[in-house]
Formats: sequence, structure tokens, C-alpha cells
Amino acid sequence: MKFRTYIIMIAIALVMSGCSKSKDAQMADAMISSLGEITLKSGDEIAEAEKLVSSLPDSQYDKLENAEALLKARIEYDKLCVSNVESNIEEIVNGSDTTLDKIQTVKELYNQLKDDLKGKVSNYEKLEECEKKIIRDKVEPVEKTIDKIGTVTLDSENAIKIAEEAYESLAPVYKDAVKNYSAISEAKEQLKKLRIADIEKYINGIGEVTTKTVCKLAIQKARSVYESYNEDIRKSISNYDVLVAAEEQYINLNRDEMEKEIDDIGVVTLESEKIIISVRKKYDSLEDDIKAAVRTLSVLEKAESDLSTLKVNEVIDIIESLGEAKLDNEKEISAAQEKYDALTYEQKKAVTNADKLKDARDTVNALKKEKLEKQYETALSKVKKETDSLRKVDRYYPSAWPKYIDTRNYFLPEIYVGSGRIQLYYTLNYTDDTWLFWDRADFYLDSSTPTKSLTVSYFDVIRDNDSGDIWEYYYTKCSEKDIEFLRKVADSKEATVIFYGSKYTDRWTIPEKDKKAIKEILEVYDLMVQLRKGTADLKK
Repeated sequence: MKFRTYIIMIAIALVMSGCSKSKDAQMADAMISSLGEITLKSGDEIAEAEKLVSSLPDSQYDKLENAEALLKARIEYDKLCVSNVESNIEEIVNGSDTTLDKIQTVKELYNQLKDDLKGKVSNYEKLEECEKKIIRDKVEPVEKTIDKIGTVTLDSENAIKIAEEAYESLAPVYKDAVKNYSAISEAKEQLKKLRIADIEKYINGIGEVTTKTVCKLAIQKARSVYESYNEDIRKSISNYDVLVAAEEQYINLNRDEMEKEIDDIGVVTLESEKIIISVRKKYDSLEDDIKAAVRTLSVLEKAESDLSTLKVNEVIDIIESLGEAKLDNEKEISAAQEKYDALTYEQKKAVTNADKLKDARDTVNALKKEKLEKQYETALSKVKKETDSLRKVDRYYPSAWPKYIDTRNYFLPEIYVGSGRIQLYYTLNYTDDTWLFWDRADFYLDSSTPTKSLTVSYFDVIRDNDSGDIWEYYYTKCSEKDIEFLRKVADSKEATVIFYGSKYTDRWTIPEKDKKAIKEILEVYDLMVQLRKGTADLKK
């Protein structure tokens, strides 16, 4: 504004002075004179002066005093513009934080230059190379990621996805520089073709439809592969109708086979149970869609109902035929009970004479208990009993049990009853006038090889002596295996024990009276257990 005002004032002064120059010529000289020092900001003033000068006729142009100065100002200004672009380019090229935005700013400065000045910018190629390098640095990793897709297979989805994400992460200015971007779309298309072929392969692999498991698995696999792909893939499958038809045919074949097995049940009898159970098991194992297709399920359910009625009536008839309950017909009562127990809860409710069976069972149990109690009393008369009133424990031991421990060798069991428990123990005692320090005893039952080898630690054997006699005995609770071994000893013809000491061995034959004693204690033990069990059954 100041520049324009100054020019106008000069122009008025010249007119008033009566100069022969035209007003425009005087104004042009004044504008040129006012340019002063040329800077990058002088562009508009120079252009305005040039515009005014170019509008003058030749007669007035010749009268200009500052025409040459205007030419020099233009030349100097153009040099400044070129130099400014070059210095900006150098700063970009040599800078450490160069970005495309900064390059674009310099390119805009360059594009503002006139075409003849652009050719004077000596280092513009450096700017272009710098721009290419920045783009390449961004683009090359993406291109390498795309190249990693390689030969497309059914497993290439992840590689394609990674490549596509890498491309999409680029700013728009970089995307056009990616040379192999088309490889992504080509890979996606190839993967689609492979997936289509994969599904069609599995469908074609179904082959002839049968009820066999291998066919079922082939159909399920084809359906699974088909469902694993998106709608775009599925709608391109050329043989999908084959899969649908195979599924339908598989259902129909299994339905027909199931219906035939149901029909084969025929007239229901008690002998039909196995086939009815088999048919029901097969029906229950069918897939839901096949079950839904079976049209004769009601026939199977009717057969099951008829069988249930027959089984109930059979049990009723068996119970009615039992007669008076006594020990002689215990087997018949047990057989009836087994038949009754095999019924379902609902079937048992339909047995109208179940109370008669219970009464018969209770009567037989009572008779059995009475018989056992008599046997028990007889067995008890053969053994001895001691009562520990302090511990409230009864001890039952054989009559053959030595009064004094140092009297002889023996292998005998004994029973302890207390706190509601029945427990069997055995004692193996060695007696002599010289210490043996045995830690192993081998039992030979009618054999030249050991039937049982008992190995104990030094401290497991209790040792003592008196008046020149020593005794060494091992005492332990009986396991089930020990009880069975005691039975074998009692039943053996010859039972020999070899004691192995620290230096010597000693052989001992179990006498017949000890075998008899073992039998007597085991008989008492067995009867105790049976009576305890029988009492529990009665309570139940």
C-alpha cells in the first residue's frame, strides 16, 4: 500500500511539472525507482512494474529512464528464486529428518518458477532421487512381504492377509509405488480357485452312497470343508447338488435299514429281548436327522412296551409258583429275586405279588441264619475264648495253641473281635535252645519249591529266652492273601517250613494238629463274617 501511495504522489508531481512523458511512463519510472534492494519479497512489485511498462507504446517506452534497471531487477530476482530453491533442495537432501511433506513443499517452490528458470535449478535431480529413496524405503518392505506369498496353496491365506495389511498400512502417496501390488489380488483369486477345487474334490470323493461309516465320514468331511469357507466360495461350487443329494440319500438308506430292523422284531416274546435291545441301541446311536426320518419308531416303542409286560408277568408267575419258603427251595427263591432285580423301577411297581417274594426271601434268610448260628455254636465249641474287659476285645484261638511259647514251633491263626470289627491274625513261632535270628521263612506245601517266602526285618521278630530256651516269633494281621494261604496250609498233605537265620537254617514240619487248628479257627472266622453279613441283609 505504501509503495502504491508513493508512486501516485510521484506521478502527480510529474504531471504538475509539465513533463513531456505520459502519465503511465512517469508512473513506470517511479515504480522502478521505488523497488530498492531486490529480495525474494520483491516479486509482486517487479511484476506490477513490468506489467505497466509492457502496456506503454514504443514512443513512451523510449522515454523511460529506468527500463534497464527493471531488467536488472528481474534478473536479480530470478537468480534469488533459483538460489532459494537450490538451497532448500540441499537442506532437504542433507537433512536427517526429511519427509515427503518437506519434499512436496520444495517442489511447490520449484513449480512456481517459470519454465526457463526451472532449467537453471542445478540440483533438482537430487530432490527427485531423495524422494524416490524415501518412497523405496517405505515400499520395499511391503514388496518383499508380497513376494513372500510365493506359490499359492490352501495354506496361503495368512501370508496373503499379512501382505494385504502391509499394503493398506501405507499412506496413499506410497501405494502407487508398490510395483507388485497386483500379486495380492492374483494370489487371492488363485486361493479362491484352490478352495473351490478343494471342496469339489471332497464332494467327488463321496462316491457311491452306502450306510457304512466310511461313507458317513466322507459326507461329513465334505460338508465340513464346504461350511468352513465363506459365501463367495460356496456359491461358486459346481457340484454342491451332489453333496446335498448324498446327504439325503445317506439319511434315506439308514432310515430304510432302521425300519427293516424294527419290522424284523415281529411278534414280541420273552426271547425277543436281545433283538429289541439291539434295535433300540442302534436307533439311539443314529444322528438326529436320521432319527427324525424313521417312520416306524412307534412300532419299536410298542415292542418295548409289550416286552416289559411279558417280563413283569413272567416274574409274577415265577413268584406264584414258589410255594412254601424253605431251605430246600432257596435256589428257586434266589432265581426269582434275580429276575425281579433285573426289572426296571417302573416294571417292579407292576409286580403285584412282590410282597410274597420278600416274605419268602426273609423266611429263607431267617432259616439260613438259624442254621449258621447252630454251625457257629458247634465251631465255637472247638476253640478257646478269652475276653479283655479293659479293651472290650474277645480273642478266639485254637485249642492247639501252646500254653507256653517256648514249648514248640507253631504257625497258628487267632481272631480278635471288638468295636464292631472282626480281625484275623497269625503267629509264626520258632523255639529252640540256641538263637537262630531268623529273618526269612520258606513254606513248602506238597512241593519241592517254596509256595510262600516270608521275609521280615530283624525288628519285626520278637525274641526272648528263659531257662535256656529261646523263642523268636513273628505276629501280623492277615490280609486276604494270608487267609487264602492259611487255607492251603490246612488242606496240604505235608507242610514244611525252613527258617533262615544269620548263620544257620532249621527245618520244621507243621503237625496235623496245627492244620486241624487252622481249619477250626478259619471256620469260626468264616461263620462270624457270614453272620455279620446276614444280619446286615436282614436289616436291609
